[in-house]
Amino acid sequence: MDIPSNLPFTVRFLAGRDGQSKPVNAFFTDESRLDNYPSPVQLRENSRLEVQFIADDDEARFYMDGLELLADKSVELDHTGTPYLEPSSRPYVLYTPSDEYYPYIPGFYRIKVVVQGQSYVTSIQIVPSRISVQQWEIMRDELEVEVRGLAQAIVRKNLSVGDSLEQYIPAEHLHRFLVIRQHFPTVMAALADLVEMVNYRIRTEYRLLPVERVKAIDEVTIRHRLTHPDYVDTLKAPVRDVDYNLPENQWIARIVSTVRTYLDDVIRSLDSYRDYIQSELNEQLLFAEDRRQTSGESAVIRGHRMVLRELDLFAEHARKMLHSVQLVTRSTWYESVRQTRPSYVPHVLLQDPRYRALYRMYRDLHADNVQVKLDPAFAYQWKRTDLLYELWGFLKLCTAFSDGLSFVPKRGWIYDSAQTASEELFVPVLMPDTFIVLEKEEVRVHLVYNATLPSRASQTNLEVTPMHMPGGFHNRPDARIDVFHRNVYCGSVMMDFKYRHKSWFWNPNPRPAKRPPATNQLISYSNDSKSSWLLGGYLPPSLREQMRPVIEVWGVYPRNTDYPTKDDVEYDNTHNVRLVNLSPGVDNEHFIAELAHVLDKVLDFAAKARNSNA
Repeated sequence: MDIPSNLPFTVRFLAGRDGQSKPVNAFFTDESRLDNYPSPVQLRENSRLEVQFIADDDEARFYMDGLELLADKSVELDHTGTPYLEPSSRPYVLYTPSDEYYPYIPGFYRIKVVVQGQSYVTSIQIVPSRISVQQWEIMRDELEVEVRGLAQAIVRKNLSVGDSLEQYIPAEHLHRFLVIRQHFPTVMAALADLVEMVNYRIRTEYRLLPVERVKAIDEVTIRHRLTHPDYVDTLKAPVRDVDYNLPENQWIARIVSTVRTYLDDVIRSLDSYRDYIQSELNEQLLFAEDRRQTSGESAVIRGHRMVLRELDLFAEHARKMLHSVQLVTRSTWYESVRQTRPSYVPHVLLQDPRYRALYRMYRDLHADNVQVKLDPAFAYQWKRTDLLYELWGFLKLCTAFSDGLSFVPKRGWIYDSAQTASEELFVPVLMPDTFIVLEKEEVRVHLVYNATLPSRASQTNLEVTPMHMPGGFHNRPDARIDVFHRNVYCGSVMMDFKYRHKSWFWNPNPRPAKRPPATNQLISYSNDSKSSWLLGGYLPPSLREQMRPVIEVWGVYPRNTDYPTKDDVEYDNTHNVRLVNLSPGVDNEHFIAELAHVLDKVLDFAAKARNSNA
């Protein structure tokens, strides 16, 4: 029987503050049917959750994904170390909102009940509370994709790869060229040394030589003479020779041959692409001449000329490297080394720094692409959705500045890494106090994640923490944007990522006691902030202390795409609070536009202060 009609046990979940009963009645005895059957019970995340398991069999056991994270002493372990619950008339508490852990993020959770030797299986589904299941999955996936994308962008920046080359030249050719170029200085130093001092061994061979040319004899010579007395004028004498055909040298020959082939491919690709761009440029020049354009070259023509210059530089570098590598092939030992595929990696290849330099390049050349390794803390299992939304939102903030507003990341977080395409790029998790610096012309912004603001001016610092919160309350925004112009601190924007409906966290009632705590928190960010660094030398200290460095406060929240929505942005002039919708799986161009607007607002504020005190 697939779904028993009379179960010898009872399982029910008690959800929410009122303990709404959610009985689970659909179980399978055939576990293979479970994947094709929808979960009979759906429960919302972040709500109080209990489970009641009743059975007459005292040996009955209740298993469920996530029990291993519970601190409840009632959780037992079976002989395999798997946690389970025993039958009890009293419900077991799985989660309360005050718990530090959160074992049940959105997803499916398998349940197994064992009663009298028979197993019964089913599943329940935890669904998001503020967004759709699809949006939650998009947010989870986007977070990892965004992090990996940032890491790949760093690799391209470190290698100075232009978008034009990356777009038109085969990816494998470009990757190989960049790896060779990166390793080239150390590889050429190694090859220069190997040309003169390559490893070898003395090999002894026996040859029949005229007696007058024999320089040494040994046991083999004597034995041969005794067995061949008719050889009167010759002797089988030992001849010592230098043998370069060692495994490590076979590797060098193979690596050099591989590099020559790869550079030839790159040069052909560059030349082919150059011909294409040159033909496009010639057409544009003819068109411009026919139109008798005398107002200067068009942007298209200038762009083509710039690409041609870039191509010429890359091709020149590739030809120089090819020429340098070919010099090795003319050394006295190179021709005596067999061009065979080595069957193993000898220790010398890893121990001798000269050989190791070439082998590392060879190994990197045969890597499929850059390996981006995420910090294990990026594992999103068992992470509350509100924290997931906070991480996702901060990442969206970073990419909005870098991609949407064309700011260039300079340092902080993964931008402190000097790793390149030939290495495994490790991406650390976003920890509290993470600090990212981005620049665009004369403007510099500091993006700060989840950092505590000091309560006294003496604890502040222009570069790291240019403001303080005298009351010591509401001093840890999820994100902070510090804006500088010509190294002068112009003001800040604070953000909190609120994983809840707007009406649940924003109600600016005139009476603070009637407001939600989150509303007072956002208002406090704006009203209670101070800075002794604001506007630098533009203002006297006495006036500076009277001004608020936080120009705006943002409450960022998601919306469920399953339901209609109103405006994506709402602004409260009284408290300088901007409510901005930022949701997974939808167009968030308005978020970038609002960032551009508030950035101009901060810079205008600084300009007016400078002009009024000029």
